[in-house]
Amino acid sequence: MNELTLSNDYYVEPDYNGSFQHGTIFHIARNKHGGSVSTGVGYFHVWKPVIHPEGYFPHHRLDCFIKYGELAPDPAWLAGRLFETLITHGYISEPVWLGWHRSEEIDGEERGLVFDRD
Repeated sequence: MNELTLSNDYYVEPDYNGSFQHGTIFHIARNKHGGSVSTGVGYFHVWKPVIHPEGYFPHHRLDCFIKYGELAPDPAWLAGRLFETLITHGYISEPVWLGWHRSEEIDGEERGLVFDRD
């Protein structure tokens, strides 16, 4: 495994073997002229947990993170729709643990040169 240490208490295991998928969930508003506006309302991660075999069968985990806002639907509904769509198109297969969460960015800061201020 390729572990990256973040601090004494935290590390990550980067995905190099294709066991992790992610994406953004958008709300789309269409107008009568054929145009549309898309707004991100959430994101998701699909991964295979590495856990001790006692009490668990091998499975995928689908975590759906929904933002707060008027365009964001009920998290349980959106997670269910996402699950059905990913299953239908063959992106994941059962068994799956499906989790839904609320998400908001609390604050942030630029690390390195992020914005082009010219």
